[in-house]
Amino acid sequence: MPSKQGAHILVIEDDDSFRRTVVQMLERSGYRATPVPGFAAAIEIIESSEPVDLLLTDIRMPAGTPHGVAIAQMAQLRRPGLKVVYMSGSYDTADISPLVDDARILQKPFLRNTLIESIEAALA
Repeated sequence: MPSKQGAHILVIEDDDSFRRTVVQMLERSGYRATPVPGFAAAIEIIESSEPVDLLLTDIRMPAGTPHGVAIAQMAQLRRPGLKVVYMSGSYDTADISPLVDDARILQKPFLRNTLIESIEAALA
């Protein structure tokens, strides 16, 4: 189990400003965070030998690209056991909970402490 200081989190978010904010929150809390704008960049890292402990992904992505749930499923096929936390600003968590098994879903906007609690619980 990775320690907080050693955990590497891949942050998949298409909104540049929000992605930067989330990465800053994670880094200020002692995590290593790699920002990626979407599917192609995420899968490139997942298929590399770079260690990734957790995928933090937005559910809704731009039209014509895989949504966050599909990205997470593809990533977990390539890296079994990869932890996932989802972010959503447009879905009711009750509507999407059946799609994401027991993964955590953060409703945007969220506070830093809510983010960190979800990350720590997923990594535990």
